[in-house]
Amino acid sequence: MKYIRVIGEPDPKYAPELFHVMAGSSFVTETRLFDLNISPQGRPTLLFEVDGNIDQVRDVLGRVNGLQTVEAAPITDGRFNLLVTLDPAEIPLFQDLFGALTLEGMIVAKPVIYRNKQVHARIVGSTSALQSAIGRFPSEVDLKIDSIGEFNQSRETPLSTLSDRQREAVLTAFNIGYYDHPRKATHEEIAAQLGCAPNTVSDHLQKAEKKIMAELLELEFER
Repeated sequence: MKYIRVIGEPDPKYAPELFHVMAGSSFVTETRLFDLNISPQGRPTLLFEVDGNIDQVRDVLGRVNGLQTVEAAPITDGRFNLLVTLDPAEIPLFQDLFGALTLEGMIVAKPVIYRNKQVHARIVGSTSALQSAIGRFPSEVDLKIDSIGEFNQSRETPLSTLSDRQREAVLTAFNIGYYDHPRKATHEEIAAQLGCAPNTVSDHLQKAEKKIMAELLELEFER
């Protein structure tokens, strides 16, 4: 069983208004898709958690074509749940995406994150299903494969997202006091332990720290 982590950025000319609101508007910071259901008539209902202005989102989405229902419920100040039902026939790009992501032998793991005009998703399934899904993505979406690997329970720990060399750099840095306060080690000392250049250590640590933070934040969103 494999997973791929992808980042998609729709062409603004073809992206639905819902996407512009959820991922690129001035009154929404981030949106997380937590669940969805597809009716016998093929209409998906989606449950989002949104960091943004509930009144502005509700007002704008109430005037968007292709949305059958829009319900919003506050969680805290600046955060709310949003339940929307779509008519895919009126939103061609969504219809194409659902066609790519509802194949047998795969699932889209939740949450799916929308921010900065991009969507971040993790797809899990057989190799053939994942290949088919990627091949079916509409050309209007610029798709980047961020990572790919075997899906297993250990992958759910932040360190398991790292490459072997990144993991070795982080563990070495931790063991010799790089993350102590105040720091007790430098990039040069880590490099001496790893047998590489200090700038290589810097590169490994920066990439590893970004992956760890991204994984921790995603696990927090899944709670």
